[in-house]
Order: sequence, then C-alpha cells, then structure tokens
Amino acid sequence: MFTVGIEEKNTLVIKKVKPLLYSNPATDNFNLRFEQSPNEDYELSIYSSSGALVKQQQLTAFGNDYRVDIQELKIGVYFVRLESDGEIVFSGKFVKE
Repeated sequence: MFTVGIEEKNTLVIKKVKPLLYSNPATDNFNLRFEQSPNEDYELSIYSSSGALVKQQQLTAFGNDYRVDIQELKIGVYFVRLESDGEIVFSGKFVKE
C-alpha cells in the first residue's frame, strides 16, 4: 500500500511600494508620495555614492506624503532605501544640489 501526499506550495509575496520621490535634484528636502497611506512603519536609510550610511530614520504613522530633511547632506548623489520588517520595499536615488 502506498501513501500519496499532497504538497502545498506557499508563495512568498514581497510587498513592493512605489512611492514617487520628487524634488530631484533636491536642495533642503525631498518628498516621498505614496498612492495610498501606508499601513505599516518603514525605516528610511540614505547612503552616499560611496556606500556610507549618512542618515537613517523611522517613518511612522504618516499620510500619502512624507518630507525628508536633507539640509545636513553635502552636494552629491545619494541612494534611498525603505525597509519594512527587514525587507527592502523600495530603493531609489536623488541628487543633492
């Protein structure tokens, strides 16, 4: 007698958000605009073109727009990353003038 098992496949769906990063190039700040208000918290990380982490902050309980102050950053190219529960959900770049 044989026992036949049924294998159930679970698919991991990584939620990607696509905010619009605008005011690029930026001087004092840039904005992230989401299609709808996020229902989770994000960790925002900004890296220099050499890969050094230059700014990090938590984004909690906000509407469709979030303004990021970058006055303290030097002129150059930067990379932005949003993470939620340890997963990267968005990455982009901006130029600071």
